[in-house]
Amino acid sequence: MKKITTILLAVIILTVFPAAAWGLNTPAVSRNHGVVTARFIGDLGLFLGAEYGVTSELALLAELGPKEMSRIGLKYQVGRMAVTGGVTGSAVFFGLNGSGALGDKLTGIFEVDAVMNKGNLGLLYEVGVKFDIDQKVDLRGGLFGGTSGSVTTLQFQIGAGYKF
Repeated sequence: MKKITTILLAVIILTVFPAAAWGLNTPAVSRNHGVVTARFIGDLGLFLGAEYGVTSELALLAELGPKEMSRIGLKYQVGRMAVTGGVTGSAVFFGLNGSGALGDKLTGIFEVDAVMNKGNLGLLYEVGVKFDIDQKVDLRGGLFGGTSGSVTTLQFQIGAGYKF
């Protein structure tokens, strides 16, 4: 039942916000600017992430968490969406990132990544919201999940971000 609910929630968000986390980051990239995030994910623990815009469309991203969940990669903004890709642990990932305004200071965000590990395809997904406390600091929260073969996980996450 959890899996169906999560999939339905992701589909609803994707269809409601077509103009639109690993890291629960928005797709926006800005040259010489970035964001640093810290979040706790259920049983997985603390994740520290950073993203930095090299150009107005291309950003470097990195996230430190448990060894097999740490990642490094690139994000390329295409309109109001972004394509992500890189390496996580010993696997390669490729995904889509998007967001949509839910109010003046509230933004809905999502990311879906396909992960290829030892010939097996899995999915990682994040759906959540970001609340801007001011122009530089925000609170983030949502769901983090994944599927690989017959294994499915779903965790709650909460954290904060700092824009620079």
